[in-house]
Amino acid sequence: MEITVHTPDDEEIFKSDDVGEGKFSFIAPLAGKFWTCLRNTGLVNRLVEVKLKSGVEAKDLSETAQKQHLKPLALELLRIEQVTEEIRGEMMRLFTVEADMRSANEWTNDRVMYLTMFTLVVIFAVGAWQMVVVRDFLHKKKVI
Repeated sequence: MEITVHTPDDEEIFKSDDVGEGKFSFIAPLAGKFWTCLRNTGLVNRLVEVKLKSGVEAKDLSETAQKQHLKPLALELLRIEQVTEEIRGEMMRLFTVEADMRSANEWTNDRVMYLTMFTLVVIFAVGAWQMVVVRDFLHKKKVI
């Protein structure tokens, strides 16, 4: 089995040949959609199970647990704290994006309102001009 991982820029960032089983990880150099290719290089059919994790979920805290002599419950609390911090950071980013979108939406609404007013003024001006032209035409033909 051969495994390769490519970045959105089509750079190969991970490659492993002749893999039977195991855990593999890589650090993404940039954000975006990555693609993974699993290719069976042998003649035997294989069943492959892939679990993709990112962010805090992908972090291995076993080394931290050994250094700080953490019990399983304390380790789980540490993991939950990191997940919470990641969620909070994502929420702050989403609030910023939402504020930018709201600002753009309000700017667009203002522009549409001004364009609508301008269009109404033009329509009334053209209507008044047409009435004057028709009235002058009818006076020349002595209909009025």
